[in-house]
Amino acid sequence: MNIKRLAFFLLMSAAFLACKHDPLKVDTSEVQMEVNYLRFDDAFFGTPVSDLPEALPELQREFPEFFLVGQTAEEWIEVRKDPLLNMLYDRVSSVHPDISVFKSDVEMILKHFKYYYPSYPSSVKVFTYVSGLDYEYPVISADSMYFISIDMFLGPDTVYDQFPQYLAKHFDPTYFPAKFARAIAEPLVEIDRTNGSFLAKMLYEGRVLYLMEALMSEVNENIVIEYTPEELAWAKEHEQEIWTFFVEDELLFSNENGLYDRFIAEAPFSKFYAKIDRESPGRIGRWIGWQIVRSYMKAHPETTVQELASMSETRILFKNAQYKPLR
Repeated sequence: MNIKRLAFFLLMSAAFLACKHDPLKVDTSEVQMEVNYLRFDDAFFGTPVSDLPEALPELQREFPEFFLVGQTAEEWIEVRKDPLLNMLYDRVSSVHPDISVFKSDVEMILKHFKYYYPSYPSSVKVFTYVSGLDYEYPVISADSMYFISIDMFLGPDTVYDQFPQYLAKHFDPTYFPAKFARAIAEPLVEIDRTNGSFLAKMLYEGRVLYLMEALMSEVNENIVIEYTPEELAWAKEHEQEIWTFFVEDELLFSNENGLYDRFIAEAPFSKFYAKIDRESPGRIGRWIGWQIVRSYMKAHPETTVQELASMSETRILFKNAQYKPLR
């Protein structure tokens, strides 16, 4: 092989490897993170009602985060007797006698968080509790404490019959990493409150999803956005058509409130008002926003995750993303 051919071969090999390199595949093996797990659900519902008045002071010392000033023993006894909460705890005890199914995801995500935000504490507390089906807040993040509504991760179960199927299918341990990562990512992503356009809302969600992807880079991308593999395949196959629809209907810079419900909010499907609707997954605007942000980060690899989180100027991000979906 002559010198010119060798140089060309090396150049092409380097280009190929560069294309294959995923900047979010980072090494967290040296990141130190201590996670303390505390099961308030077991401690509280494992205490018989008759023993609760005497047990409350100890519970309060062990779990001060759950007790408000002025609450009486009688109020806590009523909570302990609540039929719904007791039924849910019985299900939790059956499905999750231990919380090992959550631990690996929690530690993986927190190590990534610490990697990108080194000033974050190295010791955290993770509580589990029975929320009474609080589907809007399955995980709550509060500084170095996390509260997991464990009754929202029971999997396919009749306990979720009151919810529409498009919501109930997400109440599964499979999607726990996404719920946990979103609780961390959302407060980090700055919002441009002066810009209410559809594009601004898509890019906010896109930045949240990119941060979630960074925190859970070991998880399949369909889990990040809580799609089934089939829903993700549909989104990828129709990406160009979706983008063309948004552009040709002049939706990007529209402030119409209804666009959020049609394409970003939780829904059984996205609403193009066409035959394609019933085939589409909901929240397709979030997915498009994610692709735009991915395009930006690929074009600007010098941008850090922290810088992306604070990048609320929608038009600048969009202009520099060079987003051009191709079939």
